[in-house]
Amino acid sequence: RRKEELERELADRASEASAAMGDEELVRRRGELEREWAEKVQQASAASTSAERELARQKEELEQELAEKRKEASKVSATVEEELARRKGELERDWAEKQKTASAAS
Repeated sequence: RRKEELERELADRASEASAAMGDEELVRRRGELEREWAEKVQQASAASTSAERELARQKEELEQELAEKRKEASKVSATVEEELARRKGELERDWAEKQKTASAAS
């Protein structure tokens, strides 16, 4: 009978030890998963920061290009306005001469 009790006690302790080892394995694996997760979060954060920097750089380039295009458009507009003013002056002089000629003829 004592032998049976010892065998049962041994089996119980073996079961407890097995469960404890299983718990240790679970704790170890959980730690590994938490470390992996933290690393992936850090990588994603770094990638996000990198992408944000790249977008900011591209935005700055586009803003500079837009400013240059506006400056060019402003120069073209000024040139066109000058040409129109010059042409208007010519037409007004021609019209005045034609009126003089018509007045002189009548």
